[in-house]
Amino acid sequence: MIKSNGLREVVRLLYRPRKPVIQKDLSPEEQEYLDGLPKQNHLGILAMFFGGLGFAFGSFYISIPIAALLYSIATVRTFDQKKHDNPWPFFIGLALSTVGIVLHIIQYTQPFI
Repeated sequence: MIKSNGLREVVRLLYRPRKPVIQKDLSPEEQEYLDGLPKQNHLGILAMFFGGLGFAFGSFYISIPIAALLYSIATVRTFDQKKHDNPWPFFIGLALSTVGIVLHIIQYTQPFI
């Protein structure tokens, strides 16, 4: 069983902000302006990507959309309205992984695989 502090540490480690190389040569005013802009939550992008994998391969492997669904649910709480742009990647990841589970339940094989 995973303690909640352990899960928080993993999320904190994954959520650590990173500065691009291009931002190192900026003036303090430009840096302050860029820091004030809302950014995309990278955990949401991963949730959407894993949800897409769950949708694509969920009709064959049920573990992929279930893992994507659990990841999306666990990381949706990291969204901060003041810092981030939008929560939609989390919701898209949840929807795609749910559709992958439904495809497995009804035993539908997608034509592109």
